[in-house]
Amino acid sequence: MFLAALATGWAVPAALTQSEIEQEVDAMPDAPDFGAFFPPLAQLGRRLRCAAPCTGIHGCGEAFRHMKVGVDTCHIFDLEPGYARYLRQTLLDSGMAVQDIVLNLGKKVGNLLNMLSVPCDHPSICLWRAPPAHHGRGRD
Repeated sequence: MFLAALATGWAVPAALTQSEIEQEVDAMPDAPDFGAFFPPLAQLGRRLRCAAPCTGIHGCGEAFRHMKVGVDTCHIFDLEPGYARYLRQTLLDSGMAVQDIVLNLGKKVGNLLNMLSVPCDHPSICLWRAPPAHHGRGRD
C-alpha cells in the first residue's frame, strides 16, 4: 500500500530519510478491497514474468497484486534505495520466492545503464517502467 501511495504523490521518497519513510509507511491506511468494485479477471495459466527497469515504487506490481494476478518481477533497477525493505516485502506479498528477488537499487547498481551487464536469464512477458523522475533526480 505504501508504494501505491507514493505513486499518487502522497510522499516523495527522494526527499525523506529512512526513518521518515518508515513513519510514512506506518501512517498509511490499508488499501480498499478493489474486488468489491470490479469483477475478477480470468485466471491465467501461469504467473506473468515482467521486467521492471526504472522500478520506482513498483506501482504496476501493486496494481497486479490487487487484481490478484500472479507476477514475478525481474530486472529491478532504480536510483532510489531508500524503500528497498518495502519493495522486497511487496514482492514477497505478490508470491515471489526470496531467492528470486534481486534488487538493483542506488546510484551505482540501480543505474539503468547497468542493466546491459546483467544477464537475461529469464525471459519477460512485459516491461514496466515508472513515471518520469522528478526534475534533477538522477543528475547528481
